Amino acid sequence: MKFYGLNEFNSDIEILANKINKDKYTSLYGVPRGGIVVALALSKVLGIPLSERPFGFGKEENNLSCLVVDDLIDSGETRLRYPDHDFAVLHLKEEAKSLPTYYASKEKQGEWIEYFWEWGEHPAEDAVIRLLQSKGVDPTEDNISSLYKHIEYFFV
Repeated sequence: MKFYGLNEFNSDIEILANKINKDKYTSLYGVPRGGIVVALALSKVLGIPLSERPFGFGKEENNLSCLVVDDLIDSGETRLRYPDHDFAVLHLKEEAKSLPTYYASKEKQGEWIEYFWEWGEHPAEDAVIRLLQSKGVDPTEDNISSLYKHIEYFFV
């Protein structure tokens, strides 16, 4: 497990901010949870406001000038939810299915990163989902979904 502290975070925010063309974006959207922390820091460094959503108010309207931000791309599933948007992350895992527009560093697949904003928290369901995804298992499959509910029981 890799513990990711505030000093590393501040350094990586600077690296990531230097890669982003800030004139291209009118807002930043942080994917809950970890993406919100990263988006807030980038907003401060780049002077770009945060957005409550990456989409406009119309049902089909995309706000493509909004940069979507997350802490990492592991399996790539979250990235696939925003196919039309540019995407920025602190960490990109080596075997991710989809790539971000910007990233601060590449990390080894299978190495767990515990971010400083997660210290002391261990949401069981999220941990099990991440472990399954790191092994290439789709946690939304019916048989797997019921399995992680049973596993979660033992961690809570």
